[in-house]
Amino acid sequence: MDAFMESYFEKETIEEMKDLPLSNLARKIGLNFEEWFSHAVKPLPETFRLNPHHPDKEWTQKIIEKIGGKPVVWLRDIDAWQMPWPRGKAPDEYSKLMIQELHEGGCITRQELVSMMPPLVVKPQPNELVLDSCASPGSKTTQLALMQPLAGIVANEPNAGRLNMLVTNCGRLGIDNVAIIQHDGRFISKIPPPGFDAVLCDVPCTGSATMRKNRGVWWNWSPKDGRDLFSLQVEIVERACLLTRPGGRVVYSTCSMDPIENEAVVLEILQRCPWMKLGLIPVDDLYAGAILHPGLNHWPILDESGEEVFDDFENLA
Repeated sequence: MDAFMESYFEKETIEEMKDLPLSNLARKIGLNFEEWFSHAVKPLPETFRLNPHHPDKEWTQKIIEKIGGKPVVWLRDIDAWQMPWPRGKAPDEYSKLMIQELHEGGCITRQELVSMMPPLVVKPQPNELVLDSCASPGSKTTQLALMQPLAGIVANEPNAGRLNMLVTNCGRLGIDNVAIIQHDGRFISKIPPPGFDAVLCDVPCTGSATMRKNRGVWWNWSPKDGRDLFSLQVEIVERACLLTRPGGRVVYSTCSMDPIENEAVVLEILQRCPWMKLGLIPVDDLYAGAILHPGLNHWPILDESGEEVFDDFENLA
């Protein structure tokens, strides 16, 4: 057993985790369990992206390299970096202080690498109007805005407390092409025709794939949680489809590994919104060298222990 795994969890706890519903989910959706588990129990590394428009960008990059940072080469079209330590665990006061100061000064934005992936699919273009329907805390919103300063980004967040965080992050980075609104994502008002050029729906989810930063997910996640959120997720994306101009694009993302929150939502949207077409993501161009898991066209229905009840919806009849 990996020594680092033993330092992060007790050995007995690690063995217990292999029988939890979350582990059963990983098996049922076809992941190589041992390989997946060996990564899932390790904490996330410290990662961030550089502000491409900050006047001190070159100086910032030199500081990051000095304290051990390496560029993330598999994320194209974005200046992402990874540090040689776990998230929030800088090995010395100097490194800790520099990361903190660079973040607060708008030189960098702390963000998980997987969180940087959806905005790359949206890829805002000059003069486009893009909606981020579930925007706070603003990591994806600010990424969209900085990727294309000539695009207009509308950031929506229904929760007042989280809205403040969104405003703070936009201000910290000196962003001036974001308009912030507060609505339930299911009921965002239409804009004059033709509508938004693109909408990002990073919807509320169970966070079942966040176990590397939130260890409680291992014990708290239940298959029921995804089923409870399904209608909300579908309604947010359905509204996004109605707000998007003909020929526009809607990008759907979660931080869940449960197909009920992913593939099942996409399937429902294609049935409710027949004018929408499923598009293939050019993964080789956007995420060169990344290890990706193929999407599913059928998935199991699990009970509360993560055991399979039905192997697909057809068997529910």
